[in-house]
Amino acid sequence: MNVPVVLQEGFETEWRVWRPFDVHKMVRLEMAFPRMPNTELENAILGEYQKSKGEPVHIALTLNGKTCVFEQNHGVFARSDERVSRELSPTPFNPNCAHFQEMAGQNHWHIKVIWVGDKLRGTQARLLSDSPYGSFKSIPYGIYGKIMQFNLFLGWFIAPIFVLWVFLQIFYDLFIRRLKKKQT
Repeated sequence: MNVPVVLQEGFETEWRVWRPFDVHKMVRLEMAFPRMPNTELENAILGEYQKSKGEPVHIALTLNGKTCVFEQNHGVFARSDERVSRELSPTPFNPNCAHFQEMAGQNHWHIKVIWVGDKLRGTQARLLSDSPYGSFKSIPYGIYGKIMQFNLFLGWFIAPIFVLWVFLQIFYDLFIRRLKKKQT
């Protein structure tokens, strides 16, 4: 999931995501910001790497009719050449957040920006979510974990056999061509 968001109070957008199976874990979300040329200004606004908090962001996310309010009150947890990411976490004492999970089939998402710190107001950002199939940040479980394990099995055991078979075909072809060349 990669959704553009304008950090302005009242900004709303919605989208749909299709999943083949239920996702038996809470959705992990992060907000990605474009890198700023001035690192000191970036640290003052977004927070230093896992240290200072940075400007707060509060958004309400609705997933299939259940609303959960998320906040971004902690600092940067990931940096790359193009972007800086801050994790979103549910506000305390929010009972709807406990079961904030995608279901099999069509999932209807809706976001509304509730409140943004002054320095971030009007900033273009992207709402990101990990795939239920997993990534280097998260390990899936349930049916998605089994699919990932099957894919790993294919990659580690069947792919080398396939590569070996292709090389044997190439060597066999070269051997036959060389034999034919010697006969002529």
